[in-house]
Amino acid sequence: MLKPKKSRAKRGVQQPARAVIVDLDALRAVPPRVAAGVLRLPSSTFRRYVCTGILPKPSRHGVHDLVDLIGAWIDYVAADRSKDPDIAQAKLRYWRARASREELELEARAGELIPVAVAHQIIVDALSIVRTQTDAIAGRLAMEVAAMTDPAIVRRTLLDEHRRIHRQASEQLARLYGTANGSGEPGGADTEAAADDTS
Repeated sequence: MLKPKKSRAKRGVQQPARAVIVDLDALRAVPPRVAAGVLRLPSSTFRRYVCTGILPKPSRHGVHDLVDLIGAWIDYVAADRSKDPDIAQAKLRYWRARASREELELEARAGELIPVAVAHQIIVDALSIVRTQTDAIAGRLAMEVAAMTDPAIVRRTLLDEHRRIHRQASEQLARLYGTANGSGEPGGADTEAAADDTS
């Protein structure tokens, strides 16, 4: 009696893969950590949603049915999610904090901002005072200083002239503050006192 010949696989020929039987029901059963990860929820939020009935509770083995979880989550998201008191309160706190911050920023900047053109003109005027008044010192005090023999008096005379120029420039620059706070008045008294203190 002849025995049937066994078929030998040719080299280089790929054999068909064997079919793998997958138990889909077993894949549906997932632990809470995996279930929370699938729904993109923190573990604490996932547990709270389970306790409040938004998501189905696990079986007696402590696992969740993934299909039931996804279905319940879709229903919850499709409904008015703002009914969740925690989410509603969080949104309310966020918008209140944002409104308070913007209000504080506006109040803080209200006394600081002035048009660039106005600030530029005030600074130019102050620099012009310093330039013209300083250039005029020589012609204005030449005869007076020439008649002086005491160096201390000469120093005092020149120092007084420089202080006068500094005060005028300071009063001009102080208009920046007056323009910013809406008064439009320079703080000349304060700047003058500061100039005297530096002598």
